[in-house]
Parts: sequence; structure tokens; C-alpha cells
Amino acid sequence: MNKELYNKRWKFFREVLKIERKHHKISQKRLAVMLGIEQSYVSKTEIGNRRLDVIELIEYCDAMGLTLTDFVFRMEGRLLAEGLMSPARRIEYLRWMDIYKEYYKNPPISK
Repeated sequence: MNKELYNKRWKFFREVLKIERKHHKISQKRLAVMLGIEQSYVSKTEIGNRRLDVIELIEYCDAMGLTLTDFVFRMEGRLLAEGLMSPARRIEYLRWMDIYKEYYKNPPISK
């Protein structure tokens, strides 16, 4: 694994978490209360002293009103913009983005 690339991706992951939290007008303290954790955990995650596993990421997304898919698309969009995505993954991402956009234009009707 390319450590420099990994570190850049980790930085953008944390930034997207923070941007989404702020976009949804949720303070670190409020997010911590929603998650049932200490505010310091949220802070440590955003500055890179603590990592999230997938289950924790799902809980963060739920608290912010995002789906995991929404978060991943935002994260990958950032990686694409920064040139940190492989050419093969870029093609796949753009293909899925078209599907994703179409889905949100015409979501299935739920009962």
C-alpha cells in the first residue's frame, strides 16, 4: 500500500466527515450525544487521532441524515477532484454516479 496515498485519502475522509457534520449544522457535542459517545471521540476522529470502523461510520452517517452510499459518493468525489483515484476506479465511479443521479431523480415509490 502506498503510504503517501493512504495518508492523503485518510485526510480527505476526515475532512468529508467534518464538512458533512457542519453542513448539517451539527456540533461535535450534539453529534456525540446522538451517538452516545464523548465529544472528545468526535474531535479525535476529525483530527485523526482515532479511526472509525464501518459500523461507526454508518452510525455517524445516520446521525447526520446521510446514507453510507451518500457519504462514499462524496468521499470519492473528493478523491476524484484531487486526482487520487485510479483510472479504472474513475471510470467505474463516473458510471455509478450516472446511476445514482438517475435514481434520485426518479426514486422508487415506497409503501
